[in-house]
Amino acid sequence: MLICANTIDVVGWPGFLVLAFLFILEINGTTEQKHEFIDQYILGKQMPIYWTTVVFGTLFAIIVVAQQAYWRKRMRKIQAELTRLADWKSDHQQAEIDTTLQHTKGRK
Repeated sequence: MLICANTIDVVGWPGFLVLAFLFILEINGTTEQKHEFIDQYILGKQMPIYWTTVVFGTLFAIIVVAQQAYWRKRMRKIQAELTRLADWKSDHQQAEIDTTLQHTKGRK
């Protein structure tokens, strides 16, 4: 699972999905299936133009939503860590001096 998370951090959701699909195709696909995939999906042979637009548009929308959810979750985690470090720093500084520190509104 850590490999997946690191890969997503480097290439994002779109790149991860492409890499995962190509990995599965490489491992499980026959030579004929690989040629058929390239002809149909990469070169667009035997496919109506509207089908390609609809499929790739839908795929793009799904990936954008997934990427947004991923980054929102990651930013919440980073913000929680920053808040924890700020609280630790304030507590540590308060313990080292005799007077009470003045905090901004909303803090302690």
